[in-house]
Amino acid sequence: MIDYLLKKDGSERAPSKAGRLTVEDVMWLYDVIDEVKDELTALAGPQ
Repeated sequence: MIDYLLKKDGSERAPSKAGRLTVEDVMWLYDVIDEVKDELTALAGPQ
């Protein structure tokens, strides 16, 4: 059974082999990291 990852547009993509990321995979990962960073920053609030 293959678990599929969801892109922002809702389409599915199959995970690639470990250690072998395409440019598309890296860009997707950067987008996810940016989203998580933004959400965590919003939750932290001003200090």
